[in-house]
Parts: sequence; C-alpha cells; structure tokens
Amino acid sequence: MNDAALVTLAALAVTSMLVRIVPAFVRFPLSARGMHLIGQVMPMAVFLNLAVYVVYSEISHSPIAGGPALMAVAVLALHGRIGLTGSTLLAAALYYLLGAYLA
Repeated sequence: MNDAALVTLAALAVTSMLVRIVPAFVRFPLSARGMHLIGQVMPMAVFLNLAVYVVYSEISHSPIAGGPALMAVAVLALHGRIGLTGSTLLAAALYYLLGAYLA
C-alpha cells in the first residue's frame, strides 16, 4: 500500500472517530440544526469520502465502470431513499456489470 493510501485511511479513521466516538463521551450544546448536521449530514459525508476513495482507486483500472459507479453511489446516497447500504450495493453491481460487459 502506498503512502497516499495510508494517509487517506488514517484521515478516514480519525474522521470516523470524531463523528462516532467523541460525541458519545463529550456533550456539545448544539441547536436542532447542529444535531441534524452531526447526526445525518456528517456520516453521509464520511461515507461519500470513502466511496470516492474506493472508486478513485478503481478508475485507474477501469474508467468505464468506475466513473458511472461513483456517480451512482453519490446520487443514490444523496437521494436517500434506499439508504447508504442500498446505494453501495447498487453501485457495486453497476461497477461489476459495466466492468464485465464493457471492458
């Protein structure tokens, strides 16, 4: 694994801890909007960051499959109807199908 990948994984780990672990032990006086941002928007941002990292590494191998899969996961995650897991599964299926049939 190269240095850029290690730095990205470390940044993602630190961000995930800040989002999930620190709020369990430290109480911040937040407004309703602040609670919404921390509870809904921040985890989605971390998820999209991970998705971009994964797909970016795959685009170098198969740009025909990686690009549309990244767009699919972003649109589906932001739309919110099928959740983060559903968007990941659909984007992974799209990546596999495009990679298998177009490459």
